[in-house]
Parts: sequence; structure tokens; C-alpha cells
Amino acid sequence: MCRPDRSPRVEMLLSSMLFEYLMAGLPVLASDLVAVAGVINRYDVGRTVTSVEPVGAEKAINAMVADPAALGRMRASGLAAAKIFCCERENEELARLYNRIGLGSG
Repeated sequence: MCRPDRSPRVEMLLSSMLFEYLMAGLPVLASDLVAVAGVINRYDVGRTVTSVEPVGAEKAINAMVADPAALGRMRASGLAAAKIFCCERENEELARLYNRIGLGSG
């Protein structure tokens, strides 16, 4: 659901940095944008925060760092998710979609 202080366009923003972090095996700490939170929660690759104010971000970072087992799990989950979101796989999915709706070349 869109927060009143954010537009639907902003809520659905997915930065390429998110996927670069996954490919690097880095646990992600991000704001709770709908699209970003969806990836983070579905694939268990990090945590979200409702505020990026320094005190709240510091608490969230400290909580993540204090749990090495969770960091290891999120790292492994991120590397696995990166294989799902790789360009080659996404290109194949897009080609299948185009073929299904009659816009493909074969």
C-alpha cells in the first residue's frame, strides 16, 4: 500500500543497486518501498526500515550486524536470488512473454 508521502511510482522503484548488492552477496538494508520490500522479504536478503533517519538506520544496522547467522543466511539468499534476476534469465522471460502475446519473432 502506498504511503501518503510517496507516489505509486516511487513505491514501485527498483534500483539496479539492489540487484548489484544481491550479486555481491551483501545483505541489504533499505527503505520500505513496496517493490524493494517485496524483493527483500520474498527472498530473505535483508531488512527494511520505515525511516532512514540516522538513529533508526544505526539501530537497524547494529541489529543486523549482531546476528551473524542471519547475515550468512541473507548472503546465501542474495546470491541465490541474483541467479533468478540475472539479465539472461530476464531476457528469456521477456522473449516468452512477447511470444505469448504475439509480438515475438518465433
